[in-house]
Amino acid sequence: MKKCIKKNLYAAVDVMAVIAVLLLVAFVAKKEKSFLVGAGASAVLGGISLVAQALFGHAKIENETGTVIHTKSEEGCDAVELSPGGARYDIDGVKIQDKVYKLSDGCHAVARKDGTVKVKSLTGKFVNSVMGGVLVKAPDECWDELFKA
Repeated sequence: MKKCIKKNLYAAVDVMAVIAVLLLVAFVAKKEKSFLVGAGASAVLGGISLVAQALFGHAKIENETGTVIHTKSEEGCDAVELSPGGARYDIDGVKIQDKVYKLSDGCHAVARKDGTVKVKSLTGKFVNSVMGGVLVKAPDECWDELFKA
């Protein structure tokens, strides 16, 4: 499946969820159906954004460590250097200070100076906690080069 979305739609899901909750609270307080319709529309748009980002979104890492880090692309097995201040799309994993992280599809993250990876949105954090995170061993031989970098 071809990835084609470079924007962080997981952040849009966060916004749509907040709007939906606020409109639900307004519906309970005012008993106006238009608030309920708005909440439903926000929930639907958030759901569409969630699915679109998961299926078609490019994973992205920004290097704010101050040092060179290594990344593994979605396609291929090479460990590629990423200079400080640089960013790269279409990554599957990143190695920072001897820790290897799997980045879930579509997540946008920052490699921080303390050697951790911070995912930029709440929805992205949830998705990455389920389908990504720290790896203690290579899931397959294609990850070997990143682990050795």
